[in-house]
Amino acid sequence: MTLQADLEAKIKSVMQPTEFIDPQYVATDHDIVEIVKQLGFAIPKSLIWFLKTFGAGGINGVDLFGTGVPEHKYVIVDETKELISENPDISSKHWVLLETSEMGWVFVMDVAGADVDLMDAPIVAYNIFTGKFEKAWNGFYGYLAERFGFAVLQSDDT
Repeated sequence: MTLQADLEAKIKSVMQPTEFIDPQYVATDHDIVEIVKQLGFAIPKSLIWFLKTFGAGGINGVDLFGTGVPEHKYVIVDETKELISENPDISSKHWVLLETSEMGWVFVMDVAGADVDLMDAPIVAYNIFTGKFEKAWNGFYGYLAERFGFAVLQSDDT
C-alpha cells in the first residue's frame, strides 16, 4: 500500500461526515487548474490528492483549507493571498496556506522546496507575529499523519 493510500484509508476510517466539506464540493480537475492559475504556480500532487479526495476539513481539531461552497470556492487561494497581503515579507515565497494554529503559527506548503517531480513539498511553520519560520515536516503526508493524530507513516512510495 502506498503512503497516500494508507493515509486515505486511515482518514476515512475515523472521519465524521461533518469534519470535511460535502463531497459535492471536492476539487475537480477544473478547480485544480483554477487554483494553480490564481496562486500563480503549480502545486504538488500530494496537495492535489487532498483537494480532490477530501476538499477541505480535518479531524482532531485540525482544519485544513481547501475548496469551499460555490460562493467561496477556492478558500485555500483566498486564505493564502490574505496571509501574503498581511505579511509582505513572505510575498516572494511560493507558499500555500494549509492551516492556522495557535499563538500566531500557520502551516504552509513550501512549493519552492518541492521535489523535482512535484510529488510533494515540505511544510513550514511560520509565525505571523515574529516572522520566524522553520521547516516542520519533510512532506504533506507526514504533516497530515501527525496533525490528524496517526502514527508516523513510513513508505518509499508517495
